[in-house]
Amino acid sequence: MEEGAVARRLLDLRELRVAAVAQLDLLDARAAAAERRLEAAAAEIIAALRAREAELHAALRDDCEGRRAQLRRVIAEIDDCTQRLCQRNSRNHDNDNEYEQEEDYYNNDDNDINMKSREAWLRESAFFDVPRPVCYTVTSRPIMAERHLTLLQEPAPSFIPSALTVPITDNSVYLPLHSETTTTIIKTTKADKIVGSCMVLQDGMLHYIATSGGTKPFWNPIESDAIRVHCNAPIVLGRLSSLCTAVDASRTSTTVLQQQCFRTASFEKARIEFDFGDRRWVDCTAYALRHGHASEHAALRSWRLLGSRDKSHWVVLDEQRRNNTLGASPFNVGTFNIDRECVFDQARVIWHCGTADTAFCAFRYLALELTGPDAVGEHHIELSGMEFYGALVNTVMDYKSG
Repeated sequence: MEEGAVARRLLDLRELRVAAVAQLDLLDARAAAAERRLEAAAAEIIAALRAREAELHAALRDDCEGRRAQLRRVIAEIDDCTQRLCQRNSRNHDNDNEYEQEEDYYNNDDNDINMKSREAWLRESAFFDVPRPVCYTVTSRPIMAERHLTLLQEPAPSFIPSALTVPITDNSVYLPLHSETTTTIIKTTKADKIVGSCMVLQDGMLHYIATSGGTKPFWNPIESDAIRVHCNAPIVLGRLSSLCTAVDASRTSTTVLQQQCFRTASFEKARIEFDFGDRRWVDCTAYALRHGHASEHAALRSWRLLGSRDKSHWVVLDEQRRNNTLGASPFNVGTFNIDRECVFDQARVIWHCGTADTAFCAFRYLALELTGPDAVGEHHIELSGMEFYGALVNTVMDYKSG
């Protein structure tokens, strides 16, 4: 009996050893798999960091090139002024005997130089450009016979001529959102929509301003100072001008869009404000947003579009809550209609306008404001373009025409 017990004990030990060896092999296999996963994750993180580094380097290069160009222009202007002053000083020394005549001459020359300097400065800054008398209404819906009433209860004492002023005549340009090219359809004023994967922003008011109504080559309206934009959140990628560069149809490839993305740090109530000027307001009937990443990333989910005439009282033009349109595909475009009746009801309460004053749907300021977290639960604004559709309204002409 003792020999049988020993034999059974040996058999149990052999089975235990086999099980231990099998468990050891399993642990080795799991360890190897974990190491491979860690290596793959580390490689992915390193690749993302390198891509981020490349983006930052590209943004830095672009910014430095822009600043270099500005500094070169300043240096050229300084050299030109210095040369003119030296020539004037030389003429003063050569003509001491004709001092009185020369004094009158140089006084006139000073006036000419000052006038030419002012004119050159005004031409350089589109914000102070005097508008041409013939421009057009830009609308994303079929043209209807209607006339904008005055937007000013009292005339302002003076206005600075600026590219923010676009006089509107009876001429109109119909720029619909073509479903066959954008796969984007706006069906009703309740912002019903069908959004596809197209990355193209159809031409609207920003493109119209950037091309002076199609009469000039595209020039970013923020860089030309034709409109002014402010963001209350820190910018971590790109520049504000990227929002308007995107309306250039020649810059809509994925490679280009990756270089002109705009993203802010996570900031609750992050907000972008557009100033269209004191004499040119916008009657916005629709707007479009383009996602700012090749994946869903920090796509916008909850936001609202606001309008204001005085930057003190704001009207809600459109509000979206937990909207999953943006980020459905790389750099896709979502378009949204504005309920003008709802906008007018708000404006009537604020500015006490009558039922016939439909022009009170036009505003000088537009603002895009976050009202909730994005796709990653933070509060980033991540876009690669915006566009507005509607009508440009000239407040001075409307007031003068009664």
